[in-house]
Amino acid sequence: MIDGAPRFSRLTIRLGGSYIETALASARFKTLDDKTCLGEIPACKGVWANARTMKQCREELREVLEDWI
Repeated sequence: MIDGAPRFSRLTIRLGGSYIETALASARFKTLDDKTCLGEIPACKGVWANARTMKQCREELREVLEDWI
């Protein structure tokens, strides 16, 4: 084990989690003509999701954001 590694891991997770929650708070959602939900985070270019419900869309948007980071 490298000295300090666990501390950095926890810090990275905490900061990443805060960023994700802040970014998701700025997400915009709309219902499309086909009744699916489209969600995007304007500040994160290319981060968008489409799903049958807003809840599913938000969950998918979180995954896309995590991959984007």
